[in-house]
Amino acid sequence: MKTKSKSLILIVDDDPGTRMILSRVLVKEGYDVAQQTNGAECLLFCETQLPDVIVLDAMMPEMDGFETLRHLRQRPDLQATPVIMLTALQELQDKVKGLESGADDFLRKPVDRTELLIRVRTQLRAKQLLDELERRNAILQNIVRRYVADEITQGIFSNPEAALQLGGDTAQISVLFVNIWGFHRITEKHDARTTTDHLNLILGHLAPIIRQYDGIFDKYIDEGLMAFYGAPIAHEDDPLRAVQTAIDMQLIFREIQRQHPSLAELGLRAGIQTGSAVVGNLGSQDMMDFTAIGDTVNTAKRLQETATQHQILICKKTAESVCNQLDIRELEPLLLKGKTEPQTAFEVVY
Repeated sequence: MKTKSKSLILIVDDDPGTRMILSRVLVKEGYDVAQQTNGAECLLFCETQLPDVIVLDAMMPEMDGFETLRHLRQRPDLQATPVIMLTALQELQDKVKGLESGADDFLRKPVDRTELLIRVRTQLRAKQLLDELERRNAILQNIVRRYVADEITQGIFSNPEAALQLGGDTAQISVLFVNIWGFHRITEKHDARTTTDHLNLILGHLAPIIRQYDGIFDKYIDEGLMAFYGAPIAHEDDPLRAVQTAIDMQLIFREIQRQHPSLAELGLRAGIQTGSAVVGNLGSQDMMDFTAIGDTVNTAKRLQETATQHQILICKKTAESVCNQLDIRELEPLLLKGKTEPQTAFEVVY
């Protein structure tokens, strides 16, 4: 947060006498002051420097203060900059015009020294509070994004009452489970710190791939992760996005193994199921998790558990969606854990 002595006040007025008087008062009070003689100069100045407060004359030749202010407010970095309109006009309609243009306050000529300082201090205080609020909001959003997908984060901040309700909607999604095969061997051979470093190394390379294909990262689970595609934003090729994610993960995992021979004995296995699931908030009002629930999720997990060391297993519905773009082969029906009937499954060849 800027201190008062560092605050920059920009005075924009075509009258040199007014500029001199205002500047003298503000400099004596400890502010940094810049002066411009017209609206065009003001806009040009703001291209390189961002004032903390702008004192803007309403009546100037060529581009008056109202038009200048409208141009200022079109710039995202100046939309919240306080602007005090300086005017000899007293009519209510002129103040309304100033407010509609984006003015925050008014000063009437001739300017009273005490009133000038009070209004500048008030606007600076408001700006400092807004800057601090925006800083905290940016930190909060950055923290939330580390735990929740961007699409969910945006929904929370744009409509928190709706986004933070328990429950969900039924959606057609493709669920991806990925697991590091044989990781228990790392756990047995190394201490907890080394084990954690290995796990973070692998997952740190795998998880970002989900966002590259507009998937939703759900959670880390059992030395692996869960993601889904198709909600809250659906694409026509969500099954393909899920499979392509798994393929890219396999390729990156092999590169990690090449660079770290100590991980050569590990594998990466993936399972993908496409179908209906409920997507939304699960838990309680105090602690909730945005996730997908249903048999589609459970089956994807069972496919992943059945896959071998470097295998990607997908269901029939997923296979039908990707068979024209990717190389797949049908397997003998698999009896997955928890299922009473064998399931048709396919292997992705990559």
